[in-house]
Amino acid sequence: LMDFALATRYYSPKIVSQASLCNGTSLYVSSPCGDHHTTPSSLQTALQSTPCSTPTPPTPTDHIYALSPSPPSYVLCAPLHHSSFKTFHKIFTDSRVPYILRFNGDHAPGADNVGLQGYGVTMMIKDMEYKAMDDKEKGKEEGDGEEEAEKEVSDVVLGVKLEGVRKAFPENAGDIGVLEEKLREKEAETDHVADINLAVWQMQDLGYQAAYKTLKASNPLQALTTIAQDFPRHANTLSKISFANYKRVQKALKLHGDAHYNNPYYPEEGGSALYINNEAVDISELSSHALFEKLLNIHKKTTSVAAAVGWNENGDRTDPNTTKAILEQIKKIDVNTPDMKNPKKTAAKPPSARYTFDADRVSFVNDIEKDEMYEDWNPRMMGLPPLPRKNVFTFINILDPSSRDSAGVGQMVLMLLRQMAPIRIGLVFVNPDYQTDTEERVSITNGDGAESKTITAREAVACGFYKLMEASPQQAFTFLFRLRMTGRGERISVAEAQSVFGGSDITEAVTEECVRRLKEDTEYVAAKGMLTDKISSLFNGIHSENNPQAVMVHFQPEIETVMPLLKELKATPDPYTYILRTLKAVEKHQTALSEKARAVTAHPSSSLPHFLALPWVHHPKYNFEATPTSILLVIHEKAASSLDILSDLAAFMDSEGAKAVRAAVIVKHEDGSLRTLCGLDTAAKIIEKVEGKTVVESSCEFQAALKDLNVPNVSENIVVVNGRVVKVSTADGVHLTPRFDSGDINTAVEQGLSLANDVASVVTGVQWAEVVPGSQTIADEATSGWVSSKIAVLSSILSSGDVGGAADIGIPHVTQQQRRLGFKVASPRKADAKDHFVSLDVIAVLNPLSEEAQKVTAVLHALGSILPAEISVYLNPLPNMNTIPLRSFYRFAIEPKVKFTPEGSVATPSVTFTRLPESQVMTMGVHEPEPWIVTTKEAFYDLDNIKLDDVKANILMAKYELDYILVSGSCIDGYTGQPPRGLPLVLTHTTEGDSTDTLVMSNLGYFQLKARPGLWDMTVQRGGKAEKMYEIQPVPVLVDSFDGKSLQVKVARREGMEGEDLLREDEAPEEPEEKEEEGGLYSTLTSYIGGKGAKKNVDEGAVVERKKPTLNIFSVATGHLYERFLKIMIHTTMQHATKKEGSRVKFWFLNNYLSPQFKENIHKMAEKWGFDVGLVTYKWPKWLRRQTQKQRIIWGYKVLFLDVLFPLDVDKIIYVDADQIVKSDLHELASLDLKGRAVGYTPFCIKNANEETLGFRFWDSGYWKEHLAGRPYHISAIYVVDLVKFRRIAAGDQYRVMYDNLSQDPNSLSNLDQDLPNYAQNVVPIFSLPEHWLWCETWCSQESKAQAKTIDLCNNPLTKTPKLVNAKRIVPEWESYDKIIDDFEKGLEKEEM
Repeated sequence: LMDFALATRYYSPKIVSQASLCNGTSLYVSSPCGDHHTTPSSLQTALQSTPCSTPTPPTPTDHIYALSPSPPSYVLCAPLHHSSFKTFHKIFTDSRVPYILRFNGDHAPGADNVGLQGYGVTMMIKDMEYKAMDDKEKGKEEGDGEEEAEKEVSDVVLGVKLEGVRKAFPENAGDIGVLEEKLREKEAETDHVADINLAVWQMQDLGYQAAYKTLKASNPLQALTTIAQDFPRHANTLSKISFANYKRVQKALKLHGDAHYNNPYYPEEGGSALYINNEAVDISELSSHALFEKLLNIHKKTTSVAAAVGWNENGDRTDPNTTKAILEQIKKIDVNTPDMKNPKKTAAKPPSARYTFDADRVSFVNDIEKDEMYEDWNPRMMGLPPLPRKNVFTFINILDPSSRDSAGVGQMVLMLLRQMAPIRIGLVFVNPDYQTDTEERVSITNGDGAESKTITAREAVACGFYKLMEASPQQAFTFLFRLRMTGRGERISVAEAQSVFGGSDITEAVTEECVRRLKEDTEYVAAKGMLTDKISSLFNGIHSENNPQAVMVHFQPEIETVMPLLKELKATPDPYTYILRTLKAVEKHQTALSEKARAVTAHPSSSLPHFLALPWVHHPKYNFEATPTSILLVIHEKAASSLDILSDLAAFMDSEGAKAVRAAVIVKHEDGSLRTLCGLDTAAKIIEKVEGKTVVESSCEFQAALKDLNVPNVSENIVVVNGRVVKVSTADGVHLTPRFDSGDINTAVEQGLSLANDVASVVTGVQWAEVVPGSQTIADEATSGWVSSKIAVLSSILSSGDVGGAADIGIPHVTQQQRRLGFKVASPRKADAKDHFVSLDVIAVLNPLSEEAQKVTAVLHALGSILPAEISVYLNPLPNMNTIPLRSFYRFAIEPKVKFTPEGSVATPSVTFTRLPESQVMTMGVHEPEPWIVTTKEAFYDLDNIKLDDVKANILMAKYELDYILVSGSCIDGYTGQPPRGLPLVLTHTTEGDSTDTLVMSNLGYFQLKARPGLWDMTVQRGGKAEKMYEIQPVPVLVDSFDGKSLQVKVARREGMEGEDLLREDEAPEEPEEKEEEGGLYSTLTSYIGGKGAKKNVDEGAVVERKKPTLNIFSVATGHLYERFLKIMIHTTMQHATKKEGSRVKFWFLNNYLSPQFKENIHKMAEKWGFDVGLVTYKWPKWLRRQTQKQRIIWGYKVLFLDVLFPLDVDKIIYVDADQIVKSDLHELASLDLKGRAVGYTPFCIKNANEETLGFRFWDSGYWKEHLAGRPYHISAIYVVDLVKFRRIAAGDQYRVMYDNLSQDPNSLSNLDQDLPNYAQNVVPIFSLPEHWLWCETWCSQESKAQAKTIDLCNNPLTKTPKLVNAKRIVPEWESYDKIIDDFEKGLEKEEM
């Protein structure tokens, strides 16, 4: 694996991040005590006199030399090549003083850049409906844009007239078909034209034809790679493979599909999946660095398992062949990955813990099976699998009725009801303070002026809700919804509840029965371990706390979980109870039992003697057989709870659940020494000692430390079950936490029992008498104890992420039909001394004509060279295609080893395309890993419009550069449990001072910041309302990998700020002219996730302070032609901009797609014409549905990220299309009063319309006309955004929510950058700019051109004239502008020469 690690540069960010923790590039030693030593003598003197004992907190990348048991205090920053490094190291070792080593070198950004891999590159054939190529690229005028006539399929291939051959030899039709395929294959190899203009009937069976071509090849993997990665060149040839040849493939696939597609863990028809050692790999996230981490985890795990079985580097306890045989069996154990052969088995052991809850205690809002509103419910219409109309999904909310945030659940419930979501929703009210009973009681005066009985706010809300539920669930949840929107405090008052409740006296609802119900429900929830003062919920028994998105998080995974149970769910009258029973829901929630497992040890050669030395207690009916489960109880000598947990252990060991369990007790003394509870063999003797309180007196010496068993040395009593560490809880006196008891021990055992039994079946199957000298049979106390220890250690390794990631080392099962559609790949790498027992079992299920196949085939080629691998590939094509599945050529950069140039230097990984079509226009795209922000560094030609006919060189080369690694995550307000939308965050480098900022979105509380390897601090932006409201200590962020950093940040409110809203302005904002639409699904949805809310939920408080007047102009361009237009737009803007003192213009450009030439020249142009330049970028978040076409991606950037794209001190931005000519001072537009709106757009020439294109105005009829309801449809070529207002009303969040909903339909948002803001006018109102701000020949009359302040070169759907031709015709002075820019750039070239 080291070869692959070096090839991927996996450790480069770690080295750079270490250097950032040091000061400068010299060698020195420092410590928290103020030491700073640069010479060996200074360090030696300090260590001999008064060495520092204050520990230095280590970072994950530090090298710690643990030369004594004490934690290290000293840090040695040293370039490894430094001549004194060896001397300093020797001083530390001779003094036995532990220290931290950090590599210190010169790693400034841009210095010594290294070549990276793990990215994909596409060459996509462009749709040239509108010609967008720069005539300078080829030195001649662009063509007239006529499309080539559709070619007819020729029957003459490479000079052979096939029809004549068929007529001459009719009896050899099959052989002639084979001949035709070979001839067309050869023709495709020599033809540099990609013909993807196929008729629909030619596309239908392309998947089967590709599968047939792959399976009949002598090298199927290479054939599949070629077909997937170069599909445009092979599409035509594949479509001509006759049905007679591929019909068997089609039949086998259909047989396979009938048997297998009902398994939710197998890809659906046309889907793809990759499994490495039974771990599902996310293909979309697959990169070289992610692959290395996975292989490293597998390597660690497998060597740990081998060690536990018996092999180690110093010798064999068992012989290697036995170890290898056991390993092969262990590889087949299913730990927590879905069992693809037996989905029922998988469903019986889900990854999430579930808890029972009495449905009779719940007030349910709806009933999917009985309510009339679901009579016509159709799961297919919602994109769901064929679910029965039953209460398959139950969502129970446990709420404190006096909490205003709990009342906000009403919003979410209304949303789900309006969406017709197939979820039964219920609610239970509890009183988190019921033990102290400190809540104020208030008297309510009735209509006659007499006082009613005294009630608490919790009683008022809970009983008022229950009373309204009797009339209508809608009324009850509207009651909660209004309570959320009323008032500003954290708590709801009795008066507020009375006000919202209506005319009747709310005290009438507060009956003795209701108060008793509140008390009983509270005690029930407390006994369940779910009582908290935050919102709590159960989704089909899966518990979530303080997670407002719980229903969204769990719904989709739960569909996959219940799909294997569909047959039973249809038959049972109570799906909720059936699911909980089948998925083994437990009775109460213990936080410790849901924590991540921990390994006892990964090196049993040292731990096994300690296991064997422990006195084990067994069940009374123990028969000397090996036990699958081993429990270690670690108790404190004088802790009051020690006797309690001992008693519980005794009770459990005497129960039926302990028949296959053994237990040992370790006692921690005050002096830190350990003893074991000895003289025991049955639970009865434990009980005797507990009753006699003689625990200490009955303990024996234990010659080991807890670390020898890898058990944490913590203050609590702990129970360790096969390596899983569980801290024993006690009641805290305020919020009842259920005491850890014998039932919880039983739950911990059951949670690991399936794995333990699987491991036991493997280990006990070995003939140990032949392997271990002196042993007799497995039913021998010594041997069974030794084997039981192995089982415990193996179980801990397999279930623990500490040893290296996920836990599975098996492979998924496939049907016999699928095997006929697959092939094996021989691995060039064989096992050697370095790999020992490490090998890979790789299964790829691939749609041969998919983007996944394009990437995975490249990875499969490399995998077998990295580690010994058994690779199986199964084809899963998509039937009945009606569109071209792939429009691009593809390559994936992955190198198993470092390569060197002939001169001996390290070669940069790269990808190469050969035999590309020369006459067709293509665009190059890089598909980098998710956390990377990549830009073009070198490219002589236009990468957006590549036409190889016009390339004079033999090679077209492009270089890209990794600019930033992302720090992203979600932020939660600790007080409300909601995202603090609009919260400004700043990330600052601790030594270099670089900083970047962003806002927290209400969409999942998401934030995104750009960084480079090193140590950064993240905090709330200083100044303004945010700092007044929130306090957040600087969060250190160490960026030390190519994977970036994903953070979960919780911010705390300052005292007295509990009722404040960051985005609430002090005075009511000016109301827009249009009345905002009330109600409706979208209105409710955006309100729930933090989008549109009550009008008062906006803020004048300074998210940013307004700076001096500045004209900020934003534009995007891709391709040399549009950059040419962009430079003219800049020139004409500056030509007309005011020159008064103090004014300045700054242009902001999207960096993602700019050419290196533009970025180099634009700064020189800025110097000449006196403007500023800012390059911005933002990574499209993974959770937001993505576009695949470059043009639509750019459209998305124009509108979806306006709130987070620019620095927070930019308060207003004007977007101007690159192909515009500006004819007036844009300061005038910047100062225009938008009448309270956040955005201003120009309507599509309503008063002065072009009569010739009236038929193309889709917004004047049908759906759009109805939706707009009299509002104008606006053009997005120029618009102004008041970013202060835009951020204040969370307009970006609302755009993103609406986009994510609408984009589910691929046919919606045809003109994304225009359709979205126009569609959203009822939520984000648009101020209509005067029409003279934009003139476009396509839509506007010629008469209005004279008044135009800007001219846009819109595409004309009537003529489809090329853009460049239009520019020269519509704007007579355009060529003179172009010449000014051209002369300027030629002057720069001369200067460089």
